[in-house]
Amino acid sequence: MVLERIVDTLSILIVGTLLMIFQYQLLFDLLSKTYLAHYSGSIHQFTTGYLGIVLIVALITLGGGFFYFLYYMRDHHILGKVWKFISGILNGLASILKLDNPLLFIFYSFLIWFMYFLMIYICFSCLPETSGMGVFAGLACLFFGGFAYIISPGGLGTYPPIIGAVLVLYKVAFTIGFGFGWLVWSVQTGAVIVFGVISFILVSRNFSVTTKTQQV
Repeated sequence: MVLERIVDTLSILIVGTLLMIFQYQLLFDLLSKTYLAHYSGSIHQFTTGYLGIVLIVALITLGGGFFYFLYYMRDHHILGKVWKFISGILNGLASILKLDNPLLFIFYSFLIWFMYFLMIYICFSCLPETSGMGVFAGLACLFFGGFAYIISPGGLGTYPPIIGAVLVLYKVAFTIGFGFGWLVWSVQTGAVIVFGVISFILVSRNFSVTTKTQQV
């Protein structure tokens, strides 16, 4: 389970990285209208076509430097705990190689997130206002919508307004985006409940058959 959460975290970071590279202007506009409203004039000159790549390189460089600093200070009583936590995550990722079929695990992990994306992307065609949304709009909903499930259990009450705010960036009215968020959330939640019950029944039946066979 810990390994799955690590893979989920890396997957959402990959989606965020793709958005930062290919939708950097959109994300910058969002920040400039909210957190950077007072500084947008002075930093607008840096919004060139290479800003996303520059940010990625800068984050990688800073992350590498911070990682080396933690390794160097691993004997420190406080920083050592941070290093142990990070090294535990790395060891968890390395455990993929110890699986019977690591490539199949990676494929299924990719497939799961691809299905998450399709559950949003296919729903775009349900409303005329969202029928023209592209792939990156779906990735943006996938990325920011993922935080809704962190804020509240199952994204209840938080997923629709977040999706509505994201679709505003793509020139969709908030009320439409809000309704679309409820549509996607309802479909996803309903699918999890229905197929979860079916899976539970199938697993229970297989367990009963296996138990009876072993007893015989």
